[in-house]
Amino acid sequence: LLNEFVSLGLYAAGDTQITRYGDDNNSGGDAFNLRLGSAADWLYSGKTTLGVRGNLTYSQQSILTASVTAPPPPPAPVVDPAATNTAVIVPLPPPTYTTNTTTYTTSRQAAELLLTAKHSLTSKLLVTSGLGAGYVTSSGITNSAYNGFRPVYNLDIEYTPSEKTRVRAYGGLEGTAIVPDYGLQLTWTPRETTSVSVSIYQDQQFSVTTIDQYQVSRGAVATLQQRFFSKVTFTLSGGWQQTENVALSEDQQNGETTKYSFASIGIRWDLNSWMYWQASVWTSTGNAMTGSSAGQDDSPQTIGSIGLNLIF
Repeated sequence: LLNEFVSLGLYAAGDTQITRYGDDNNSGGDAFNLRLGSAADWLYSGKTTLGVRGNLTYSQQSILTASVTAPPPPPAPVVDPAATNTAVIVPLPPPTYTTNTTTYTTSRQAAELLLTAKHSLTSKLLVTSGLGAGYVTSSGITNSAYNGFRPVYNLDIEYTPSEKTRVRAYGGLEGTAIVPDYGLQLTWTPRETTSVSVSIYQDQQFSVTTIDQYQVSRGAVATLQQRFFSKVTFTLSGGWQQTENVALSEDQQNGETTKYSFASIGIRWDLNSWMYWQASVWTSTGNAMTGSSAGQDDSPQTIGSIGLNLIF
């Protein structure tokens, strides 16, 4: 904060997803995202704030594939013409199979600059927006379809009709995204320690199963949050999601589209104002697939996570 009208800031955000499989041909996949940014804001009036933001975004995908090499066949036995009819069987040692693991890594990088504005239309309606230009490059993706200069934008509208209800609508194209993200969320807070929300959304990230693909997900989710003892928060969610696997290379075709229901349960313990511990379990039904492999894949997934988070 330089003075009562101008403020400067720096921020950083990151996340990672590590997935491992029991499949013989694909042993796992990782996705990593990091965003760094700076901001300058000017309080133009009591209801309006203008600013400028610069962002650097890095997204990486690592796909681990495993292949098994069989040993060469044993040599043919040599027959001694002078041998008698008595056969001697010599046991061979068990064959030794070699597992070779290969990691394929691709990444996307983006730099962007946006002019931003925040305006309170009324005491209950807040509008935040940004408009600018960005440049995207990629590594490890041949003939990429989503590189180069492009416009970037965001819009966030928050309406609070009462102390217990809130409606938020948002959308935008920023960072390394290939399509706009958007969402609509309705939140009801009957008590200070309880909240219920329903939302629809579209988001995206690198695929953790297929090289050179993005997973674009659209769905709906309902969430219940309950806080106990002022520092412990319990979360229960359930919903439905459709995931489209979009090829990043013009030389590659899009993957299958999957549809499934999911549920999750989580707990958060605030250790202090800047650190909290969080654990969750997420499970889904079998994937209903469309495309060349249309049908029902009865392969439910369950993912557990636990972590210590720091807030700066």
